[in-house]
Amino acid sequence: MDTARAMDPLAPAVPQVLGRLYVSQRKPDLAIRALNQALELNPLLDLSYQQLGHAYLQKGMFTEGIAALRKAAALSGPRDSAELAYAYAVAGQRADAVQILESLIKRPALRVSVPFHFAMAYAGLGQPDEAFQWLDSAYTARASFIGWVTAERAFDVLHSDPRWPRLVRRMGLEP
Repeated sequence: MDTARAMDPLAPAVPQVLGRLYVSQRKPDLAIRALNQALELNPLLDLSYQQLGHAYLQKGMFTEGIAALRKAAALSGPRDSAELAYAYAVAGQRADAVQILESLIKRPALRVSVPFHFAMAYAGLGQPDEAFQWLDSAYTARASFIGWVTAERAFDVLHSDPRWPRLVRRMGLEP
Protein backbone atom coordinates (compact mmCIF):
# COMPACT_ATOMS: atom_id res chain seq x y z
CA MET A 1 0.00 0.00 0.00
CA ASP A 2 2.94 2.32 0.64
CA THR A 3 4.17 1.63 -2.88
CA ALA A 4 0.72 2.34 -4.32
CA ARG A 5 0.51 5.59 -2.38
CA ALA A 6 3.99 6.64 -3.54
CA MET A 7 3.06 5.92 -7.17
CA ASP A 8 -0.19 7.86 -7.01
CA PRO A 9 -0.65 9.95 -3.84
CA LEU A 10 -3.93 11.38 -5.12
CA ALA A 11 -5.62 8.00 -5.69
CA PRO A 12 -8.44 7.68 -3.14
CA ALA A 13 -8.52 3.91 -3.60
CA VAL A 14 -5.34 3.46 -1.55
CA PRO A 15 -6.58 4.97 1.73
CA GLN A 16 -10.01 3.45 1.06
CA VAL A 17 -8.55 -0.06 0.88
CA LEU A 18 -6.39 0.63 3.93
CA GLY A 19 -9.46 1.80 5.82
CA ARG A 20 -11.37 -1.34 4.89
CA LEU A 21 -8.48 -3.50 6.05
CA TYR A 22 -8.25 -1.62 9.33
CA VAL A 23 -11.99 -2.06 9.90
CA SER A 24 -11.69 -5.82 9.33
CA GLN A 25 -8.72 -5.89 11.74
CA ARG A 26 -10.77 -4.02 14.36
CA LYS A 27 -8.46 -1.00 14.31
CA PRO A 28 -11.09 1.74 14.08
CA ASP A 29 -8.85 4.73 14.82
CA LEU A 30 -6.53 3.85 11.94
CA ALA A 31 -9.55 3.14 9.74
CA ILE A 32 -11.12 6.51 10.48
CA ARG A 33 -7.91 8.33 9.61
CA ALA A 34 -7.44 6.43 6.32
CA LEU A 35 -11.08 6.71 5.28
CA ASN A 36 -11.20 10.43 5.97
CA GLN A 37 -8.12 10.78 3.74
CA ALA A 38 -9.95 8.88 0.98
CA LEU A 39 -12.99 11.13 1.37
CA GLU A 40 -10.83 14.26 1.21
CA LEU A 41 -9.62 13.03 -2.17
CA ASN A 42 -13.10 12.07 -3.36
CA PRO A 43 -16.16 12.89 -1.23
CA LEU A 44 -18.41 10.64 -3.36
CA LEU A 45 -16.92 7.29 -2.31
CA ASP A 46 -19.83 5.32 -0.92
CA LEU A 47 -17.60 2.45 0.22
CA SER A 48 -15.46 4.89 2.22
CA TYR A 49 -18.54 6.22 4.00
CA GLN A 50 -19.75 2.65 4.57
CA GLN A 51 -16.49 1.55 6.15
CA LEU A 52 -16.21 4.81 8.09
CA GLY A 53 -19.63 4.04 9.53
CA HIS A 54 -18.45 0.62 10.66
CA ALA A 55 -15.29 2.07 12.20
CA TYR A 56 -17.41 4.45 14.26
CA LEU A 57 -19.74 1.60 15.26
CA GLN A 58 -16.72 -0.37 16.48
CA LYS A 59 -15.91 2.54 18.77
CA GLY A 60 -19.50 2.73 20.02
CA MET A 61 -19.95 6.09 18.28
CA PHE A 62 -23.44 5.30 17.00
CA THR A 63 -24.48 8.81 15.96
CA GLU A 64 -21.38 9.20 13.78
CA GLY A 65 -21.70 5.66 12.42
CA ILE A 66 -25.32 6.19 11.43
CA ALA A 67 -24.48 9.54 9.81
CA ALA A 68 -21.69 7.98 7.72
CA LEU A 69 -23.90 5.07 6.68
CA ARG A 70 -26.70 7.49 5.74
CA LYS A 71 -24.26 9.19 3.36
CA ALA A 72 -23.22 5.82 1.95
CA ALA A 73 -26.85 4.83 1.42
CA ALA A 74 -27.61 8.12 -0.29
CA LEU A 75 -24.75 7.46 -2.71
CA SER A 76 -25.16 3.74 -3.34
CA GLY A 77 -28.67 2.74 -2.41
CA PRO A 78 -29.88 -0.67 -1.22
CA ARG A 79 -26.60 -2.28 -0.13
CA ASP A 80 -25.72 0.54 2.21
CA SER A 81 -29.35 1.03 3.21
CA ALA A 82 -29.27 -2.53 4.59
CA GLU A 83 -26.05 -1.67 6.41
CA LEU A 84 -27.74 1.45 7.75
CA ALA A 85 -30.45 -0.87 9.11
CA TYR A 86 -27.66 -2.80 10.86
CA ALA A 87 -26.33 0.44 12.38
CA TYR A 88 -29.76 1.39 13.68
CA ALA A 89 -30.15 -2.11 15.12
CA VAL A 90 -26.88 -2.07 17.07
CA ALA A 91 -27.61 1.49 18.21
CA GLY A 92 -30.85 0.23 19.76
CA GLN A 93 -33.11 1.95 17.22
CA ARG A 94 -34.95 -1.24 16.26
CA ALA A 95 -37.99 0.43 14.71
CA ASP A 96 -35.82 2.33 12.23
CA ALA A 97 -33.87 -0.82 11.40
CA VAL A 98 -37.01 -2.87 10.81
CA GLN A 99 -38.62 -0.14 8.72
CA ILE A 100 -35.62 0.00 6.36
CA LEU A 101 -35.39 -3.79 6.11
CA GLU A 102 -39.09 -4.22 5.39
CA SER A 103 -38.96 -1.64 2.61
CA LEU A 104 -35.91 -3.30 1.02
CA ILE A 105 -37.06 -6.90 1.28
CA LYS A 106 -40.26 -6.04 -0.60
CA ARG A 107 -38.10 -5.50 -3.70
CA PRO A 108 -37.51 -8.95 -5.28
CA ALA A 109 -34.32 -7.98 -7.12
CA LEU A 110 -32.67 -7.05 -3.83
CA ARG A 111 -33.26 -10.51 -2.41
CA VAL A 112 -30.60 -11.69 -4.84
CA SER A 113 -28.25 -8.71 -4.84
CA VAL A 114 -27.90 -7.84 -1.14
CA PRO A 115 -28.62 -10.92 1.01
CA PHE A 116 -25.27 -10.58 2.81
CA HIS A 117 -26.27 -7.12 4.00
CA PHE A 118 -29.75 -8.28 5.03
CA ALA A 119 -28.00 -10.94 7.14
CA MET A 120 -25.95 -8.21 8.82
CA ALA A 121 -29.06 -6.28 9.73
CA TYR A 122 -30.78 -9.35 11.16
CA ALA A 123 -27.67 -10.24 13.14
CA GLY A 124 -27.72 -6.69 14.53
CA LEU A 125 -31.37 -7.12 15.45
CA GLY A 126 -30.53 -10.30 17.37
CA GLN A 127 -32.45 -12.54 14.96
CA PRO A 128 -30.00 -15.36 14.18
CA ASP A 129 -32.48 -17.57 12.29
CA GLU A 130 -33.12 -14.82 9.76
CA ALA A 131 -29.41 -13.92 9.63
CA PHE A 132 -28.46 -17.51 8.79
CA GLN A 133 -31.25 -17.75 6.22
CA TRP A 134 -29.86 -14.70 4.42
CA LEU A 135 -26.27 -15.91 4.75
CA ASP A 136 -27.29 -19.21 3.16
CA SER A 137 -28.95 -17.27 0.36
CA ALA A 138 -25.84 -15.11 -0.06
CA TYR A 139 -23.60 -18.18 -0.24
CA THR A 140 -25.86 -19.99 -2.69
CA ALA A 141 -26.06 -16.93 -4.94
CA ARG A 142 -22.32 -16.21 -4.51
CA ALA A 143 -23.44 -12.72 -3.58
CA SER A 144 -20.97 -9.90 -3.32
CA PHE A 145 -19.14 -9.54 -0.02
CA ILE A 146 -19.82 -13.15 1.05
CA GLY A 147 -16.06 -13.74 1.07
CA TRP A 148 -15.83 -11.27 3.96
CA VAL A 149 -18.19 -13.26 6.16
CA THR A 150 -15.53 -14.30 8.69
CA ALA A 151 -14.06 -10.79 8.87
CA GLU A 152 -17.38 -8.98 9.23
CA ARG A 153 -17.87 -7.83 12.81
CA ALA A 154 -21.65 -7.89 12.46
CA PHE A 155 -21.54 -11.67 12.46
CA ASP A 156 -19.51 -11.99 15.67
CA VAL A 157 -22.79 -12.59 17.51
CA LEU A 158 -23.34 -15.71 15.39
CA HIS A 159 -20.00 -17.37 16.15
CA SER A 160 -21.32 -19.27 19.17
CA ASP A 161 -24.22 -20.72 17.17
CA PRO A 162 -23.58 -24.30 15.97
CA ARG A 163 -24.65 -23.24 12.47
CA TRP A 164 -21.69 -20.86 12.17
CA PRO A 165 -18.86 -23.42 11.86
CA ARG A 166 -20.97 -25.49 9.46
CA LEU A 167 -21.58 -22.44 7.26
CA VAL A 168 -17.97 -21.33 7.08
CA ARG A 169 -16.71 -24.89 6.49
CA ARG A 170 -19.20 -25.29 3.66
CA MET A 171 -17.77 -22.10 2.17
CA GLY A 172 -14.26 -23.53 2.42
CA LEU A 173 -13.23 -21.18 5.21
CA GLU A 174 -11.99 -21.90 8.71
CA PRO A 175 -14.46 -21.26 11.54
